[in-house]
Parts: sequence; C-alpha cells; structure tokens
Amino acid sequence: MPILGAATRARELAPELYRRLFELGEPYVVFDDVLGNDVRGAMLEDALALRRRDRFGPSQSVGSDGVPFDKEAVLSCEVEPTDFDDAPHLLAFTRDWLLTLPPALNALLGAERVSPSEYGTKLAVQMASGRYPRHVDNACADGSGPADKRWLTVIFYLQDDRWRGGGALRLWVPDGDGPGEPVDVEPVGDRLVCFFSDRIVHEVLPTEDPDALRYAHTLWLVNEGVCDASRPGQATVAAHFPP
Repeated sequence: MPILGAATRARELAPELYRRLFELGEPYVVFDDVLGNDVRGAMLEDALALRRRDRFGPSQSVGSDGVPFDKEAVLSCEVEPTDFDDAPHLLAFTRDWLLTLPPALNALLGAERVSPSEYGTKLAVQMASGRYPRHVDNACADGSGPADKRWLTVIFYLQDDRWRGGGALRLWVPDGDGPGEPVDVEPVGDRLVCFFSDRIVHEVLPTEDPDALRYAHTLWLVNEGVCDASRPGQATVAAHFPP
C-alpha cells in the first residue's frame, strides 16, 4: 500500500476541523495543500485508470423525498479492494482517512459520535455540461430502506491545482429562516472541503471547458441517530425543499 502521509494529515487537520465545525459553528471548512501535488497527481492517475477499465456508471443522488435520481453527465464508482492494481493511491487515501479521522474527532468530541467502522465513499467525474442538482447528501427522508446515517461529507479534489474549468461547489450557508446565502468553492486540486451531510444544501455548477473533467473523491463519516428534526440548518433545508 502506498505511503501518502494522509493519516498524518488527518491527525493534523482534525483539531482545526473540530474547532471550526463544532466550536465555532461554521457551516463548512476548506483546507488547501492537503497532500501535495505528487500525491494528488497519483490519485488522479488512478481515477483515469479506472475510467479506462469502464468502472464508472451513472452517478445518483437522493432527492428530499428520498427518491434516487441520476445526475446529468456525471459518472461515479466506489473504489473496491479489487481495484488495487489500478487505484492503490485512492485506496490508501480512503483507508488512512477513515482509520484516522473518526477516532481523532471522537477524542475531541469526548464521545464516540463518529462511527469507526461504517462509512460511505464515491469517486465521481463530472463531464462537460454535467452538474449536480441542488440537494442535501442526507435528506433524512422517511422510507422503507435503511436509515441514512451520513453525518460529515469530506470531498477531496483530484484535478490540477491550476484548475480554471468551472464546476464550483455551491454551498447554501444557513442565515436563519431563509434559503441562505450561496458561496462558491472552486474545485482546485489538493483541496479538501468538509460540511454536515444532513444540513448543508449544495449543488455543483457546470464545467466551463468542454475538455475539462472534474474529479472528486468523497468520503462520508457516519453517526447513529443523525436524522433529528431539531438539528441545526433545517429551516434552510426546508426553504429549498418545502414539504
């Protein structure tokens, strides 16, 4: 397994992530220069190798009604251990972050609120004209399937750090009872974005360059009982998705 330094960076960033999300109540956190250009580039090469193997299929999201839908011109896959020959760096990144960040946050939270064993992952590529419609990762909708336990969304961008191809992540920052203020985060390479999966409405804008492909590797940290109607940010979610 490649040594990326990802576990060390997860331990280094955990206190700042905790301070800003949990103590200061900031709606999202952005970290730049997370692993360095060499590691980012190796992860991108892994993603391209998986594309050559046709490992990607239509990417789905879940609406506020709990019904899945395909995202236009967006493909995704979940990188599996059987992909090791093509994607060792992506697997190493996933392993290091998921083994390191949950216990580091739990130590700061003073309780085991982040699951050390359950998680979600997705590697996605957005093509020209593709976009992610406005949604919440964990809509907490009632349904017959398993409860969605995703609590924290962690996105790492793989394209070059000189990216100018559009595809911004638009976050709707809660501001009381209204829909919130839109903030655009550019998906430059080696950037990490983190926010609460069940309370931050977001979308991804179309790419501007027809030849530009936007690669994002997402991890979801899991928490039991996250779907609580009293959780913060629900007025903003309701403003975007009325009952």
